[in-house]
Amino acid sequence: MAFYRTDGVMNVDAIEKNLRSEITKAKKILIKVGTSVITQKNRTAALGRISYIVEQIVELRERDKQIILVTSGAVGLGSKVVLDRPVSLHEGPPQSKDLQKRASAAIGQARLMALYDLLFTHKNVSVSQILLKHKDLREPNINRLSETCNFLLELGVVPILNENDVTNFDEKDNDGRVDPLEKPILTDNDALACHLASHICVDLVVLLTDVDGVFTAPPSTPGAKVIPLIDSSIGTTATTTGSVSGLGRGGMEAKISAAGKALNLHRVPMIIIANGFDQSSIVRIARGESVGTLIVKLDGVCKINNNNNYSNNNNHSNINNNNNNN
Repeated sequence: MAFYRTDGVMNVDAIEKNLRSEITKAKKILIKVGTSVITQKNRTAALGRISYIVEQIVELRERDKQIILVTSGAVGLGSKVVLDRPVSLHEGPPQSKDLQKRASAAIGQARLMALYDLLFTHKNVSVSQILLKHKDLREPNINRLSETCNFLLELGVVPILNENDVTNFDEKDNDGRVDPLEKPILTDNDALACHLASHICVDLVVLLTDVDGVFTAPPSTPGAKVIPLIDSSIGTTATTTGSVSGLGRGGMEAKISAAGKALNLHRVPMIIIANGFDQSSIVRIARGESVGTLIVKLDGVCKINNNNNYSNNNNHSNINNNNNNN
């Protein structure tokens, strides 16, 4: 399949350059950080990478940007404690993998938030923690969540969100039927980030992973190149997806699928998949540099008007932040 097109109007480079220039006007940005970025291979925290991400977020805030952070990594960080538990705990009936995952999430989430709080506090920035269950992503709860996130941003607080892997499960009644409010509607934090972004009117979503973007072939293949621009109106199924982290649930397919759904709802103007190992990828993206893979809907992509409501635009994306005076 084709990943991008020119429609006979502009070449791809010209379209991307124009779209990237629009990104510099983005005021409200949602950043999602994957488990592979947050953790080392030995399941410990990647302190250096987390620090660089925090520093970049602080820099963007100093430019009057509002930042929402969706973070993975809790299960990955906590799993080291669970797997390294004393031998005595191995006695008796074996714990289910689901129970181990829930325990890992409980341990890891505390460690993850402690790190974020320490690093942001060092920069005089306050953070908040929001753990989400499936029902929180449905109306009317999603409206309350959006309202809370926007109010936190007005207060100058960085909302940090993650799925609640401790209590997020399919609750069943006495007849074995699944509570429809607890039935999963999202499979990973990539979908969560894009779903949330579509409800809180963000100007840009950045999905950070462990590769430079979407490639023309598996990244390890000789000659593989990053695709700079994807038109979601053609389709968002990549022929090459790279790998999935051993600790996370997502992967490139999940990111592209989540991006396509959000863009096709005409609620998110632009989504970028980029490398979270790069110490400056976030600020470079905000400056309009060609970093990662930019995904847009060229057939009627979203435009942001003065009221932060979305409407269709038959050309390329246009971000009009006339209310960006704060």
